Amino acid sequence: MRLTVLCAAALSGLLAGDLGHLDPSRLGFGGAVALLGAGLAWRRPVPRTLALLTCAAALGGLRAAVFPVAPAADTAPLEPYVGQTVRLRGVVRQPPNIGAATAQLLVEPRAVGPTGRDPPPLAAAAGTAPGATRVRVVGDPGTLGALATGDALVLEGRLLAGDARAPPSLLFPQLLGWEPASTLGLVARLAGLRAAAQAGVRRYLPEPQASLAAGVLLGGSGRLDADFRLQLQRSGLAHVVAIDGFKQVVVAAALGAVAVRALGPRLAALPILLGVAGYTLLTGAHPAAVRAGLMAGLAILAARTGRLADPLTSVAIAATIMAALEPRILFDVGLQLSLSATLGMVLLWPRLRRRFTGVPRLIGEPVGLTLAVTLATLPITLGVFQLVSLVSPVAHVLAVPLLPLVLVSTAVLALVSPVAPVASIVAWAAWLPSTLLVGVIQVFGRLPGAALSTGRLSPVAAGCLAAALLVWGLWGLPEAASLRRRLRWAYSVGPLAYRLWPPVACALSCLAVAALLRLIEPDGKLHVQHLAVSRGEAVFVRGPTGRTALVVAGRLDGVQLASQVATCLAVWEHRVDRILALDPAAQAGLGPTLVRYPPEQPVDAAVDVRVDLGGGAALDVHPSAGQPRPDVSISFGRVALPLPTSPAADLVSDGFDVWSADSGAQPALTAAIR
Repeated sequence: MRLTVLCAAALSGLLAGDLGHLDPSRLGFGGAVALLGAGLAWRRPVPRTLALLTCAAALGGLRAAVFPVAPAADTAPLEPYVGQTVRLRGVVRQPPNIGAATAQLLVEPRAVGPTGRDPPPLAAAAGTAPGATRVRVVGDPGTLGALATGDALVLEGRLLAGDARAPPSLLFPQLLGWEPASTLGLVARLAGLRAAAQAGVRRYLPEPQASLAAGVLLGGSGRLDADFRLQLQRSGLAHVVAIDGFKQVVVAAALGAVAVRALGPRLAALPILLGVAGYTLLTGAHPAAVRAGLMAGLAILAARTGRLADPLTSVAIAATIMAALEPRILFDVGLQLSLSATLGMVLLWPRLRRRFTGVPRLIGEPVGLTLAVTLATLPITLGVFQLVSLVSPVAHVLAVPLLPLVLVSTAVLALVSPVAPVASIVAWAAWLPSTLLVGVIQVFGRLPGAALSTGRLSPVAAGCLAAALLVWGLWGLPEAASLRRRLRWAYSVGPLAYRLWPPVACALSCLAVAALLRLIEPDGKLHVQHLAVSRGEAVFVRGPTGRTALVVAGRLDGVQLASQVATCLAVWEHRVDRILALDPAAQAGLGPTLVRYPPEQPVDAAVDVRVDLGGGAALDVHPSAGQPRPDVSISFGRVALPLPTSPAADLVSDGFDVWSADSGAQPALTAAIR
């Protein structure tokens, strides 16, 4: 437990040093003083522990403060092409970070130009090092998932401007050409081996079984179509295509069964550790996979040295090692989900286990573990993905027993795929569990109300929720038993506290309810916000009583639009009241938004219509003969104005008191969507 607390202090220091930009000299001096204090107070447990915690936090902050900051990407050569559809020739500099719906990678552009012809070489700006320019590519995992560092590629898509934290980006570009890197490096060899294994699985299994089985074995959603990836998310089974501790345990157990018989118990640890490390590297060594591999390795070492493996200590040590090597890895969403899920199983599941007394273990354990993981990952889910599966616990009852079968059978199929007669027989054994898993995902993913879409939870609220869940989980640990007994004793012997507790609890509850009502109460103003979409136009409107409307026009990126709408909705909002598409192109791009935030009823833009926003505000649509799009205006009280469309103009009206998000820009109140 002491080691866990020290690791937690070091992680806190790493976060503080990275976020707060603390002075390294002061951190070093503070760590030295704390270490000296720990030495002087070595015989006194409490001062010694506090000094060691301070020293660990100072050293963690020092590591983050001295971590070399990557030079800012030079975006000057790309500025003439921002907002245009370009053809880009470049080299992959970071392997793809594969998620359930998208894959991201970093590309160094070598040539950029207009579409339709070979692009000219890109010249670096004066005073910058060659290769300083970077482009972030976000696309389909099936297209980008097979790429590796050093691969040369040709992309075509719309170049979007970056900001202070991210370089310019290409969203869902078309991959026109791809040339693998040299096969001499270890990374390239592993990428080639991974691609060969995926190709072998796809050769003998149909879709979507092939891509799902390859994702279970090697990670990533592969060539799964958008509908099936949505079903994965809605069913709560998106993690089956990620490398987690469960798969590492299966791999370690399979290797251990062979190594113990071949080498004996004493010598079996080394091949098992090498096998876990090799499997982690083969799957791409993403942060979540590295975390799972480190925890599996620590558990194996603990068992071989006669110690009892402690999951809480293992996850703390694994996170500390990874953060010490690269402090900014703590901000990786995949690692945050992986750590949160592990802490949920370690801390929250024991507290929920008593609720499942009398339930058969085959049902109660997957349901309870899923509930614990769902609660633990809720801050990240609400803050990043805005989608909570309601059928996940039941889906896991059927899916969990199938995962080891899919994993082992797919691994055997990938190994024997070069031998066609044997692979054809093994393919039948791999087809059955993968088909059953596909059926579970499709049945639960298509259920009405299978998932709940929400607005985006603010980072502060997400942090508070995560802290509350962590404290609740830590409170149930056996190590906290003495503290719980002391509080119970103080409560039992204090008659005054016993009498004051009910009224104090009632008052606090009333204050909490009043604060919540105040938080969700509409402010009585009219809000109009232009959404930052790369193509087309989108305006989000919130009326004085909280009613919402979305007006879109032009060709839209559906995924980007849904993400922008999520930022406008509160976490307790699950729909947009009215959605108005002004042309067929906009209607085609509304798919993801309509699925996540279905409106109460569609609005027909082909006829005159007034959308009531409550509180005297209304959205008026007036089609005009000979114009491709209708005019849209907003009325509030006695004032009616055309809908603003300038990206710099946000309108908040209380009797039309207008302000602009850009102090140098004037609100475009005279422009209608055309």
